[in-house]
Amino acid sequence: MSVAVQGQSINEAACSIAREVACEGDALVAGGICQTPSYLSGKGKAAVQQEFRKQVQVFVDNGLDFVICEVWLDSVSCPSGVIH
Repeated sequence: MSVAVQGQSINEAACSIAREVACEGDALVAGGICQTPSYLSGKGKAAVQQEFRKQVQVFVDNGLDFVICEVWLDSVSCPSGVIH
């Protein structure tokens, strides 16, 4: 039997592990978001923004201390207003 693993469940597990380790000392927990294939697939601004929201929401729900953004922000590859 195969089991589908979604990014959200992986990120939730990662948040839990990171928080557990951070609580052993005096550490902060960060989550990272990266570019989404939605833009490269031509799905448009709204789809790209929704993918970023989904990535960030897991971190908000799990009380992470900050988010590291690994995105491209040049005028050639990223349309105005995708990230604000």
